[in-house]
Amino acid sequence: MIPVSAADELTFADFCMAQNQGLVKQLMEMVQGRGTNQVLFMWGQSGSGKTHLLNACCDLAKSTNHPFVFVSADNMQAELITASDVADGTVFCVDNLEHIAGKADAAVALLSWYEQTLSGKGCMIVAASKPLEKIALGIADLTSRLSAGGSYYIEPMDESDRRMALKLRAHQRGFELGDSVLDYIMSRFERDTASLFSILDRIDSASLSHHRKVTIPFVRQLLG
Repeated sequence: MIPVSAADELTFADFCMAQNQGLVKQLMEMVQGRGTNQVLFMWGQSGSGKTHLLNACCDLAKSTNHPFVFVSADNMQAELITASDVADGTVFCVDNLEHIAGKADAAVALLSWYEQTLSGKGCMIVAASKPLEKIALGIADLTSRLSAGGSYYIEPMDESDRRMALKLRAHQRGFELGDSVLDYIMSRFERDTASLFSILDRIDSASLSHHRKVTIPFVRQLLG
């Protein structure tokens, strides 16, 4: 099993919920053992926050003393898909489910993990970039079981949400992004969250190494 690991502390508190308040509420209830469902499938485009929400589930599980597992289907190797025991009450998070398509051994392992997790009164939370019915899992029982708790589309961030997310993540890393710098970034570069967060990583690294304040001239020099 693979424990969750992330460069940033990804929690529910720093997720810009936009139109996803209902989903966030249900995820928190599931992790805390108060949900009516034991399984939930969510999907959304790249940068919509799927991985953030899975990491947030693991963070909440850790803080409430629940065992947790984070598995990314795009990294499942032969030695990792041999089903092993899942502790009772485990919060089992699976990312990038679409990468299981066409991999029978991975699908069998996931079905085993599903059965162990739910029989142990835990919960399974699965994320993908497309709807469940468009992922060829190869096992009909697995598809039906993962859809039992409903399928939730993660609404993408609007520009206001993206600005807020950038400010929040910068603050967590120890520097501030002024409105003028944000305006400069938002008007000149791709606005999807993955690209924006990548830019933020570069700014953070360069400002630390050069001991520079984050200003428009600094960002212009760094990003060209």
